[in-house]
Amino acid sequence: MKHFALIALTIVLSACGSIKLTDSSYSGFKKAEVERDQYVFQFNKKAGAYLEIVEVKLLNQEQGMDISVPFKVTDKDGKKSIIDLKGRNAFAVVADYPKNNEGKVATSAMIVYKSERDGKNKYYTVKKIGEE
Repeated sequence: MKHFALIALTIVLSACGSIKLTDSSYSGFKKAEVERDQYVFQFNKKAGAYLEIVEVKLLNQEQGMDISVPFKVTDKDGKKSIIDLKGRNAFAVVADYPKNNEGKVATSAMIVYKSERDGKNKYYTVKKIGEE
C-alpha cells in the first residue's frame, strides 16, 4: 500500500510540474558594435498554471563561471516579449550579455522561477546547453 501511495504522489507531483525544457541554444551576435553571447531556453508548461521567471544564472564549473544575467521572457519563437505566462503552454527565456573577455561560455544554466504568486523560489537546471 505504501508503494502505491508513493507512486500516486509522484504522479500527482509530476502532473503539477511547472516547466519542462524543450530546447536550449547558444549563439554569438553583435549589437551596437558590442559582441554578445545569447542563450535561449524554450519551455512547455500547463497553459492555466501561474509561472514567474525570477532569475537566470549562467554556469560553467570548469571555467569558474556563475553569473546572474539580464533576461526576457518571449513567445516560443522569441519574437515577442511577454509579461504574463498564464494561458500560454510554451515560451522562451532569452538571456544575453557582452561577450566575456576571458572567453568563458556557459555550459549549463539555472532558471529560478515561482509557480505560485507568493510561493517559494524553485530551480530548474539546464544540465548542458544545446541538449535536452
